[in-house]
Amino acid sequence: RATAVVASGGIAGVSVSGSVVVLSNNTIAYLDGDVSKANALTVMATSDYPQILAITGAGAGGVAAVNGFFAVVYNEGKLESRIAGNAAISGVKSIAVKTDANTEVTAASVAVSGGVAAVNAGVAAAVNRMEVNTYVAKGVSIDSTLTSLNVNGISHTQADAWLMSVAGGVAGVGVAGAVTVVMPQVYTYIGVAPDSDEAGSQTGNIDAENAVINVKNDVSSHSAPLILSANGGIAGVGVNALLSFNYTEAVAGIIRKNIVASAINVDANMNAE
Repeated sequence: RATAVVASGGIAGVSVSGSVVVLSNNTIAYLDGDVSKANALTVMATSDYPQILAITGAGAGGVAAVNGFFAVVYNEGKLESRIAGNAAISGVKSIAVKTDANTEVTAASVAVSGGVAAVNAGVAAAVNRMEVNTYVAKGVSIDSTLTSLNVNGISHTQADAWLMSVAGGVAGVGVAGAVTVVMPQVYTYIGVAPDSDEAGSQTGNIDAENAVINVKNDVSSHSAPLILSANGGIAGVGVNALLSFNYTEAVAGIIRKNIVASAINVDANMNAE
């Protein structure tokens, strides 16, 4: 979190305030080897960042009062859970591969100015990019002991930008911009990655005629900018720009993988705003 507050006054009151937060994180859980016997096998990776904040406050007063203010949050990360390589798994009834990603970023800017000439110029920007991979690789083989295989990816990605500007005086001018961007890429699969052209494996087979296999995505993404602006006086001028971008890519699948099973379910769920 980053917080910046500044105030100025006098014949000419000028304030410049900014806060920036940059976060990069990589969390990986994996199995890259053989298993000969176990009651259950779970590979799980979790990433939880519910409050990534940048907050800026600015105040200026005087004959000429000017505020320049900005708040920026940028998050980029990778969360991955996998059974990889050419692992041979035998004597295991239940296998689960899971990811659970939650990232919420907020940029907030507030400015108040008053005087004969009052000017506010501010920006709030929030960018949230996540890559979430949950998979059983193409070279992994699993024997007939298997009764359940669950590959489950959960992702929540949110970006909010809030900006409030109040300028009052004989001339009150406000210029404000709020930008939000969310870009999650969520792949949940068995076999070959969805964005790969490589061939499947001739040896990595799942041969479990009594098994139930589930591949499931639960994805939500949210992008929301907000501006509250008030400019008063004999001449009151306000210019506001709101930009919201949501680039969400989510894939659940079984891709170029040889499987024998009792039941196979592939489920992709998305909730985007």
